[in-house]
Order: sequence, then structure tokens, then C-alpha cells
Amino acid sequence: MECLLYEKTSTTKRVRSRFVKVAKYDTDFCPIYADSTINALFYNIFVCPHWYF
Repeated sequence: MECLLYEKTSTTKRVRSRFVKVAKYDTDFCPIYADSTINALFYNIFVCPHWYF
């Protein structure tokens, strides 16, 4: 990933999609996951390790 503020690059970890199982979809197409403690929608946060932005 590239930091939007300082333009430095760094590596990130990925969500392992085989562990995230969708049980069903809501009427607005929001996925309902089989494990209620996991929500893949919350895993799109990237923090620059250089500047913590």
C-alpha cells in the first residue's frame, strides 16, 4: 500500500478469504457471515507504519 499523505509504500496483511464464509445476503445485499464474530467489511483499514496515518 502507498500512504496517501506521505506517499511511502509498505506491506500489509490480507484477510484470508477461505476463512470468511458468507451464510446469506440481506435484502440490501449486505453479506451475513457464518461466524458472527467475523465481519470482512471491517478489515479494510490500512495504517501507515511510518507515520501512523
